[in-house]
Amino acid sequence: MHAFKVDDTVTFDFKGKERHGVILKVGKKNASVWIQELYDERTIPLDRLTIVAPIVLSEAQVRQFCRYEVKRSELIGGRPEYTPLTLEKPYVITFDDILAAVRNIQASGDDNSTVQKQWFNSLYNFMFEDDERVSPEKTPRHIETLEPLPGRDAYIRRLFSIELRALLSDHAAPIGETISQIGRYVEHIIAEEKKPVVEREYRDDEKEEYLRRFGNNDRLKKATELELTVYRKFIEDLIPRDDPIALSCKGYGCYGGDPAYECDWKTALECVTRLFELTGDPTYANTLGYIYYYGRCWNGEPQYEEAFKFFSIGAAGFVYESRYKLADMFANGYGVPQNTKVAYSIVAELYDQNLSYILDGRFDCKFADIALRLGSYNESGYGGYVDPYDAYKYYLQASFAIRQRLQFEQYGDQSVADGIRRRLDDLLESGKIRKPGKTTKAALHSLLACHLKKYRKLRLVIKRMANGDVKLAIRVAPFKHEKYPPKLFITEPDAGFCGMLETLNVRVKNGIVVGTEDVDAPKYFDGVAPYHDPASKTDGVAFRLGDKTQAIVTGEMLFTPPDRISKKKRRFASVYFSPGGKRYDYLLDLDGVAVGDVVYVMTDRGETEVTVANIAEKTESELALPIVRYKKILRRGSR
Repeated sequence: MHAFKVDDTVTFDFKGKERHGVILKVGKKNASVWIQELYDERTIPLDRLTIVAPIVLSEAQVRQFCRYEVKRSELIGGRPEYTPLTLEKPYVITFDDILAAVRNIQASGDDNSTVQKQWFNSLYNFMFEDDERVSPEKTPRHIETLEPLPGRDAYIRRLFSIELRALLSDHAAPIGETISQIGRYVEHIIAEEKKPVVEREYRDDEKEEYLRRFGNNDRLKKATELELTVYRKFIEDLIPRDDPIALSCKGYGCYGGDPAYECDWKTALECVTRLFELTGDPTYANTLGYIYYYGRCWNGEPQYEEAFKFFSIGAAGFVYESRYKLADMFANGYGVPQNTKVAYSIVAELYDQNLSYILDGRFDCKFADIALRLGSYNESGYGGYVDPYDAYKYYLQASFAIRQRLQFEQYGDQSVADGIRRRLDDLLESGKIRKPGKTTKAALHSLLACHLKKYRKLRLVIKRMANGDVKLAIRVAPFKHEKYPPKLFITEPDAGFCGMLETLNVRVKNGIVVGTEDVDAPKYFDGVAPYHDPASKTDGVAFRLGDKTQAIVTGEMLFTPPDRISKKKRRFASVYFSPGGKRYDYLLDLDGVAVGDVVYVMTDRGETEVTVANIAEKTESELALPIVRYKKILRRGSR
């Protein structure tokens, strides 16, 4: 019996009629066959199938076919129409082939249906479905090219996937009258290739695609002068047509400056204002709010009324920056009557919302800005009373978050980081809080506050030490089949520490474990409560899961920050898989890798090419995930 395989064309008897189809799946006794005449899939026994041997075309025959010098019916001779065609070897279709086909189709007098059945359908399958046995020619090397602008291969694919398909549709005009436009299109491209790239004509969608590929700061930093010239030219071509992509590229390029544009606040204002008028997008309102708030176009003279208007629109659209800038305006009475309680309530709500991003390791969020404000409001007493200790806690969190976010190179982040550092230093020097110690008393409820109840169950391992102390090891409890759970986000102001810990280790001096029979077995909890033992007159903590107590530990609980023990740092490369896309961290053990370089990493798709956006050194407490979860950069690509 023939060894049937997927994509074989077969014939068989079906309900008394001879049918033909294509095998979709082969089993031990049956095959799933797509029957074109019925437009349906059926299961047919293998012993009822007969293979239809394909006709193998030579290179010369394929060339003649591509040029419409021979038709499908001539190639298959007297065999059935469904007889498959295959190629002796791959073929590259050229502009010359297409121009010849245009001439021959015009000379043939064939109608749309004939051209489609005798030429287009088979050639389309060869190009897009049959393992691309027919591939389009590349632009000759002597012709200037510039990625991602289309070359000959892209134009040929477009001709067959869009232009010719439209011309041959059932309701199209006679192909003999319309095919000439394909010839003119190809001749136009050939003529354009003789010009420098910057002088060529491109469609608006091609210009937009180019701008998308370069429309982020990482890619622009590596752009050549020619690439930047074309980038600016396309922007100027499209802006008069109110193209949102061009307006965004120029508006945000001029917003502080980028490799393509110098800082020009007036132009930024014009472009972003037009974007907002066209789209109503609240993110553009947020940008306008910043321009007016800082008086960018008025020699630093704030325009608070306009700023308040646009920040209000941004806040209504759930833009975080707009919401905390509104809080600033309420806190200071800028453009609105001062109301510190409103300011505090806005920022406190934003803090809870953005904390979830930090717990997930999403460090490109606005948590740093929000924690900074919450610290400032506690220091100033906007919440109802002055609390320097809480202010210091929030400043520590803001400092940690901004250090992580600096790798994303967002505009103004270095200024934010400097401001946070000054707040920390000033508060420490004020004497309002005590200097951080090496080892501090640990208030577990405070340390674990953001992980209790509303987060996930935590896992507790209790270990009695030889010296009479007790060690508590706490981490996030993994879900089923989850090898590495998220890290804990821990802040301890008394130790001057804020970071991500895989395991929180607490030493209990002269610890006593009560309320559990099996001390050595892991305990799971989602809440902690103060506990006082009247018999021993000692205080401790009760670990609870819901309403049930899992364990009680009494004694003096002590915490030593891990970065006091080890400051070992590892190099990481932050990479993106597509321009402007989300970034991912990989361990970087290779020398000579720089920002903007192409490197290879292992993914589910195998080795994958990515671009380096940032390189930084981090301690383990600065990582969002356990160190074992980070894959390595495999090798560097060609520059």
